[in-house]
Amino acid sequence: MILDYSEYLEREKADGLLLGKTVNQNINNFYKSAEICPICKLKTYIVYNADSGVTYPEWLDGSYREYESVKTCPNCGWWEYKFNNTSDAMLDYTRLREEKFKTAILRKYNVDDKSIPITSLEKYIQKNPEKIYNIHHKKMEELTQSIFREHFNCDVELVGKTADGGIDLLFVKSDKPSVVQVKRRTKKDSVESASQIRELLGATLLADSRSCIFVTTADHFSKQAKQHASDAIDKKIVEEFELINYKRFIEMLGLYKSTKTEMWRKFLVVKRNLG
Repeated sequence: MILDYSEYLEREKADGLLLGKTVNQNINNFYKSAEICPICKLKTYIVYNADSGVTYPEWLDGSYREYESVKTCPNCGWWEYKFNNTSDAMLDYTRLREEKFKTAILRKYNVDDKSIPITSLEKYIQKNPEKIYNIHHKKMEELTQSIFREHFNCDVELVGKTADGGIDLLFVKSDKPSVVQVKRRTKKDSVESASQIRELLGATLLADSRSCIFVTTADHFSKQAKQHASDAIDKKIVEEFELINYKRFIEMLGLYKSTKTEMWRKFLVVKRNLG
């Protein structure tokens, strides 16, 4: 079972005086910031906070301050983002405090579910690499796409269809288009045969490309398969023919920057006061 926290619930509250009018938008009666993870029932911890300090912006005839923090569960990854600001401008009859919460919502997926968010799948396979044999074959293509974007630092297009001609991904590296075929094998002792290499070579030439990559969850490529790939380069049929098996793919996945998968980071807005 894969836990996903990419969706969230938004709530906010405000109280005080705004341009002479009383504001009392209070959510305390039915919602409080969680000190305990609602899933694991364990204590949550603040993993990020930022305080702007007191400022005097041009748009306000008075003082203004912002603060934000993030709490997470160390066990399951549940998170909550909190933002608040205070305004104090009595000449404008304003003294207001606002708070906004974004709270993660739990969704559960089976490993072979086609609808798993790719970031959650990446985290799960990093921790449970042996489960890669059970994921949906289309998610294997998306997983490869995501890793290649990071690894090669370029855009990678998902093109795999029923009549894809043996091409699942396409990307341009150093002005050279490369085609990729992805195979999710269900058995860890699988071996990629020479026929698979020949098929990808043909698809590469038909796509007017001189570079190709074969990605598989198979344990290894057969001796003849590796020889075919080597011969294709030696005979200058292609310039590159890369073979990526299970072990190497998992190693590439392990290099993926996990901070990119932390959903709450995209909400951070407060500039820290370093004074």
